[in-house]
Amino acid sequence: VVPLAPGLEPERAADGSVLPLTQAGPHNWFVSAEASAVLLVASEGRRLTFVRYPEQGDALTLAVAASFDGFDVPARPDAATRCDFPPNCGGPVALEPGGELALVREPSGSWQRLDVRRAESGPLVLPAALAEAEAEAGVGLLAVLDSEVSVWLGLAGLYRWDRDSGAVERRPVFANPPLHWRSVAAGRAVVLLALTGPMLRVDSEGITALSLETTECRSPSDPVVAPSGGFAAWTCVAAGDQPSVASGAVVRVSSRGLERFAGVPMAPLAIDDEGDLLLYSVASTAVDSVDGVGAQDLPRNLFVLSAAGVLTRIDELEPAPAPVFTTPNALALFIQAAAMTSGASGASGASGASGTSGASETSGASGGE
Repeated sequence: VVPLAPGLEPERAADGSVLPLTQAGPHNWFVSAEASAVLLVASEGRRLTFVRYPEQGDALTLAVAASFDGFDVPARPDAATRCDFPPNCGGPVALEPGGELALVREPSGSWQRLDVRRAESGPLVLPAALAEAEAEAGVGLLAVLDSEVSVWLGLAGLYRWDRDSGAVERRPVFANPPLHWRSVAAGRAVVLLALTGPMLRVDSEGITALSLETTECRSPSDPVVAPSGGFAAWTCVAAGDQPSVASGAVVRVSSRGLERFAGVPMAPLAIDDEGDLLLYSVASTAVDSVDGVGAQDLPRNLFVLSAAGVLTRIDELEPAPAPVFTTPNALALFIQAAAMTSGASGASGASGASGTSGASETSGASGGE
């Protein structure tokens, strides 16, 4: 673990690089809690360990909070956030946001519950509603919201299980797959949506249908979801009057309902809790390509679609950004950079932001390192 939290003074090598904090292994994988400095680490020898890494004011050590032995741990902890078959959504490992509890599905199919506070572990017995869904076609674990509340998805709908009260709330999902889900509110809530429009949000209080309106969407982008889960947005592409020209639409969904904005093809980058959407336009010619980059992927101008529905261009990206291919046949990563000078040292570098073509991730590049 590289200790980079604000307020920490990490040890550095002679060349100035930060020395990482280490723990003896070997380790197979880890997952990170969303609202605390805790990792759940799987090690050889059927061991699962809760490790706390330092935050501001802490000692520069990796502290073991609890270890549990004797588990047939999953080979990988990957969670599918998109699925064509609802029980396939989710993953075999879910860590509570505070890092004090985890649910783990062994390769045999049985669920285990690991509780750091009580220093105990054991089989997780599903309630009747979830057990029936599991027996019927399977059920996927989307998230653990707190020490007792978890979210599951099956063919019959979306489930919220409060283990403390024993209550299981189920809401049918009136949407055609594929379904997308995102963890929001620092892991304290989950959003489930389909790119035809329906959107549900689950938190410690219950399941809320933010919108059940539908719309047609061809060749949709991956959705972007606001940090609190109140808004989601994605874009669609449709054929224009000419075979080589495409038109586009932006879809935004919230408790206000579904909004659709027609125009030039766009790709979303992010949306905030007020509903302001950051996105960039792409070339409308769908069959042209330059240096292996399809015109429908190449960013042109950066826009913000406000919560009030006003579209504002905030940056003319052309002629940059430039496509960068990390691996053969991979989507292009587009980087726009500008030189800047540090007043203290006079050194210059470059910084910028980029988005994968047609996707919602962003990343930056810096010069000199």
